[in-house]
Amino acid sequence: MGARDSDEVVAALATTDVFALTPTVTDDGDRDGIPNVLVEAMACALPVVTTAVGGIPELVENGVNGALVAPGDPAGVADALQQLLDDPDLRSRLGAAARVGVEGAYDVDKAARRLRDVFRPRTGAELEAAPC
Repeated sequence: MGARDSDEVVAALATTDVFALTPTVTDDGDRDGIPNVLVEAMACALPVVTTAVGGIPELVENGVNGALVAPGDPAGVADALQQLLDDPDLRSRLGAAARVGVEGAYDVDKAARRLRDVFRPRTGAELEAAPC
């Protein structure tokens, strides 16, 4: 489908029950960090099925806010998708946990406040006590 603006992405995600993204490590060792699209799906309260590569396990906890599958395991992906499609309560629980986790860790205003605190002017006493 190509590039889409954020409104189109949100509209597409709103029509789904589960989101799947299955990155792998390439032959040259390249891998995703934490794909933005996973964060976006989770912010829309979608349970995700994804692979445990790169930084993804920092975002998705298996059975808590999504499903983590070994990379290169299509049967595992299919099983996780089937389990979520068959169990609306599980979808709801994982999706709700996904949204709460993303709101807490990826909120723009909270991130800006954390950066402000890191870069705020310090007093002379604070500067003398700083390790670097």
